[in-house]
Amino acid sequence: ESAYPPSNRTQWDNQRLNPLWNYLRKVTKSFEIWEPTQCVMAFPAVGSDIRSVAALMHNILVGADGRTFPRPNDFQGAPTRVDAPPTERLREILAERRKICMYDDNMHANYSVVHFKAEEDGTRLITDFYTFLYFEDWRQDLWSKRFIRDHLRYKDEIMCF
Repeated sequence: ESAYPPSNRTQWDNQRLNPLWNYLRKVTKSFEIWEPTQCVMAFPAVGSDIRSVAALMHNILVGADGRTFPRPNDFQGAPTRVDAPPTERLREILAERRKICMYDDNMHANYSVVHFKAEEDGTRLITDFYTFLYFEDWRQDLWSKRFIRDHLRYKDEIMCF
C-alpha cells in the first residue's frame, strides 16, 4: 500500500513542517535516538550480515591490536587510504565515537528508506554526510558517496544564506 504525504502535498514552502516530519517517520526507518556525534551508521559488506562489522568495532573498542582508541588528530596529515582494510577505515571514521548504528536484516527487509531524524538538537545533515557513514566494502563506500555527490543538490537558498 502506498502512503502519500499529508494532503498529498509536494510543496512545503512556508508551511509548518511537523506534519511532513511525522509522515517521514511513519513511512521510513527513523533513528529516533541517532546521535551522529556518538554513533556511526555502518553498512556491512555482505547483505546485512552485521557480525563482521560488530567484530571490527569490538576489536577497536578493546584495543585487540594493542593500539589505543583512535582520535581525530591521529589522522591529520595521514589519512587512511580509500581501499585500506576495513579495520583501518573504521578506526578513522570513528573520530572518538564509540557506537555504531547498524544497517541490519530488519532494516533491509522492511524499509526502502532510512530517515535520519536530526532537527531537534540542532544537528543537521546539511553537512559532510560522509563523516557519519561507514561502508565495510570500500567499493560500496565510493559508489554511494559519488552517487550523492553527483546527483543530490541543495538549492542555493539553503546553502547560501
